[in-house]
Amino acid sequence: MPAKDLATLCAKYPKLVTQALKRKPVAVSGVLSKGLVSGVNSNDLSLELEGTPKLKISFQSHFGKKERWGGSASFRFQKRGKEIFKISEVKIALEPRSRSGSLASVGGGARPQVAKQITEQILCREGNAITLRGEFRHIGAGWIKCDLLELP
Repeated sequence: MPAKDLATLCAKYPKLVTQALKRKPVAVSGVLSKGLVSGVNSNDLSLELEGTPKLKISFQSHFGKKERWGGSASFRFQKRGKEIFKISEVKIALEPRSRSGSLASVGGGARPQVAKQITEQILCREGNAITLRGEFRHIGAGWIKCDLLELP
């Protein structure tokens, strides 16, 4: 559904829309007006879509919450200018090597070395059109709140 249409419906019929959509999945398309990174480990997002002058649509992630996502996410976010990046860190176990440079024997007692591979991916940019998928929560003073269920 277009963000402006959802905001208009919510402004006219807040109780009916809340009853119909509460805790239901929604997909909302619109212009990303603001994106913020939050959380101790920078693993949460707040994305705001332009709705109407009186109602904005806010999608909040909670990727760092244990009860919902099973622990800390294996990624974090970073905002640079108007762009939000997803930064993933993968640990790769390297084969242990002996001092002579050849592969160590299995029982040789050499510790495996670990390397980190960091990748960056642009998720979204303020001012661009985007579709966000989430779960409808409630209509507040000036806001329509949704939980972000998947990355854009």
